[in-house]
Amino acid sequence: MTDIEINEEDSLIEVLKNPSPTYRQTHYSPGNIELFQQLKKVFVENPKRINDILISKRYDYHNWLSSLVSVIKTIYLIQGINKVDNFTDIRNKVSENFDFDNPIYKDSLYFLYDKNRVVGSLEIPIVTYIIHSKEGKIRNLNIQLLNAGTGQLFPAKEIAFIEVEQDWIEAFNLVFYEIKSRYPNLDKYDIRWYVSQRLINDSNNYDYLPVSFSQSSASAAFAFALEELAASC
Repeated sequence: MTDIEINEEDSLIEVLKNPSPTYRQTHYSPGNIELFQQLKKVFVENPKRINDILISKRYDYHNWLSSLVSVIKTIYLIQGINKVDNFTDIRNKVSENFDFDNPIYKDSLYFLYDKNRVVGSLEIPIVTYIIHSKEGKIRNLNIQLLNAGTGQLFPAKEIAFIEVEQDWIEAFNLVFYEIKSRYPNLDKYDIRWYVSQRLINDSNNYDYLPVSFSQSSASAAFAFALEELAASC
């Protein structure tokens, strides 16, 4: 994949504001988190640049990019007014501006400050389908148990640019709330999930992720993995 040349003043901004088919192929491609890493780098080195970014939500299916940029802008404003550097103080200030019941805002903040929330995880093979296609492929479903949570389920940034059909989301929500009703301790955690590619025939080649997922065939695997994690906390 093509790297984003952030040494050029307008390149990152251009990528974020103009997700044309060409930009999508290189930067908004399924499973690519390079854009998020570059945003973090800009946040550390020159956060003022973020003020010029208006996110196009065309391919930002789970509002990950827009949430991350909003959090960065808020932190920049807070630090400019209050000179706050301590993470706990920053978190408290940011939570005054965002509803942390929306787990992606909170996860964006922890991502920017390299705070690892994972206290448990499972990876399990599933069959995935592309929207409007009957062709299925085996990929990995990754489920992570996160501390400092409020009992929320959300997709990770690894699938920010993958459209997930509503029946998949509804099946996962149904499983999540049913299991959470039997494991009240889950209210202290969040659950983050994503799908990753698998190596092909033990080679160095990956079966890359599609631009969309459909059907709820993964819900049984999700239920098994989530119950394992719930029982461990």
